[in-house]
Amino acid sequence: MFDVELYKKMSQFQKLASKNGVNAYSEFIRWSKNGKILDVGCGEGSTTVDLLYPLIMANSSNSELIAMDLEEDMISAANASYGHMNIDFIQMDITNINENNNKYKNYFDNVFSFICLHLVSDLIWIKNIYDLMKRDGQTFFIIPANNPVFTAVMELRHEGNYIEYVKKVEHVFNTPFAQLSNPEDWIKPLMEKEGFKNVKCFKFPQDFTFESFDYLKRFIATFQFLIKEIPTDEQDDFIEQVANRIIRISTFDETTQEIHASCFILAIIADK
Repeated sequence: MFDVELYKKMSQFQKLASKNGVNAYSEFIRWSKNGKILDVGCGEGSTTVDLLYPLIMANSSNSELIAMDLEEDMISAANASYGHMNIDFIQMDITNINENNNKYKNYFDNVFSFICLHLVSDLIWIKNIYDLMKRDGQTFFIIPANNPVFTAVMELRHEGNYIEYVKKVEHVFNTPFAQLSNPEDWIKPLMEKEGFKNVKCFKFPQDFTFESFDYLKRFIATFQFLIKEIPTDEQDDFIEQVANRIIRISTFDETTQEIHASCFILAIIADK
């Protein structure tokens, strides 16, 4: 079971980065009247509702909004909280869109994604997003780079008692988005190879403040695809080890007990 409530409580950092990216680069979004719009990796729906939905209402009249996520628990929570809204929450795997019998191929005017695609190790998602878009459609997605959580976890790949567990999800953490200094130089040609045009990559710094060590640990616990690989009786120790490593590469305020971390965020916009 995916802990939806924990994710929702601790997702303000993802929302902050997404909001800042949208505010900075929304001028490049091309809207269509009666647009068909997709949100990839919607989670429990709050970012779709709080950030994307108002943006659509202000720019695309009579639009259709579909929000998808791989996790069934997330979609159930989204429908429970926001089922009364004009949003269709569906379970779908962006790496296997054929499961939906090609229903949505060449369907969407706009495809958005917020703090999700860096976790999808199978790069078929690039082609699949392209295939989901209409001719002259556009995609806009926000992705973190140089994520301190990823850096801390990858340190445990080489030391400590958790090497075998980290290696099981290494393909997620050891991605160019996390490891390269300039991942925009890597992703742009890949997108162009799949047919995307006018690929624009913007990178901006994003600071995060964790109010305490315990708060930081609760944030780490939201990476449940990783935590579930750790034996239950060892999870607390693992989370604490990751948190200590994040503090080493961040700034710790001994007076307030706050941890100030930072990373870069990519905003990527491209046309079909």
